Amino acid sequence: MTSHLRKTTTAWHVNKAALLFLPFLLCLFAGLTAKAEPIYRWQDESGRVYYSDRPRSTGDKPAQLPSLTRDDLDAKIGRIKAETPPNCDKHGGVDCQKGPDDDGSVFCRDGFHNAVLPFRFRCLESRLEADFFLIFREGSPHRVERQQQVSSLLKNEWPTGLSVAVRNLSEVEAFGVKVKFIVPGIPRKHLAAAGPDRIPPYGFAEYSVSLAGVELPPTTHQWNGLKYKLECTNCGAVLDRKN
Repeated sequence: MTSHLRKTTTAWHVNKAALLFLPFLLCLFAGLTAKAEPIYRWQDESGRVYYSDRPRSTGDKPAQLPSLTRDDLDAKIGRIKAETPPNCDKHGGVDCQKGPDDDGSVFCRDGFHNAVLPFRFRCLESRLEADFFLIFREGSPHRVERQQQVSSLLKNEWPTGLSVAVRNLSEVEAFGVKVKFIVPGIPRKHLAAAGPDRIPPYGFAEYSVSLAGVELPPTTHQWNGLKYKLECTNCGAVLDRKN
C-alpha cells in the first residue's frame, strides 16, 4: 500500500506532502522523549526530512521536540468549582416563597442568600419541553424526532390527528398554555389544539387536534412543512417546532 509516510527499520522518511502528519509525529515522539528515548532528525540534500530513534553517526544530536505536560485533574476540578457561582444545590434547593433577595436573586431553603440565580428566571417563569406525535387510525402514535422529516413516518397513510406531550421542567406553574399546529397547504391551516390551560410544577399535559374533515397536503413532501407552536403566559420562550 502506498503512503506518504514510509517507515524503515531505523527511520521514517517524510516527503513534503507528509508534513501534514508532522503534528502527529511530534506528539508521538514527545511521548517517546518522556521515556528518555531520544529521537533524531535530519534532512538530505533534496530537503527530505527523516526521523529515527537511532543516530546516523556519532555527531547526530537529538531533535528538540515538545515535552509532554500532564494537568492535575483534581486541581483543575477544584478551580472550576471555586469559580462556579454559588447556587442552592447544597442548600436544600430554591425557596421561591421567600421572594427575591435585594439583588433580584433567589433565597435557598436553608436561608443561604448568596446564590446568584435570578429569582425571575427560577420562580416566575416556567420552562416547558414538548414531544411531537402523529396519530394514525391504527397502532400507537408515532413520535417525530427533532430534525426528522415527517414524510419518513407516512406509510401510504395520512395521520388522523396531531398531538404534543408537554412537560413543565420548573417549579413554577405554567398558565395560559396554548398549542397551535400549522398544517402546510394552500392556504395553510392554523389548528388550535385542545388541552389544559395550566400545567403544575413538574407536571405533564397533552394537547391534540383531530384532522377529520381537514383538507390535508396531497403529497408526502408537503407534510415536511408541518409544525407546532407552544407558548404560555409566563414562559420564558416560545417553542416553535419546524422541520
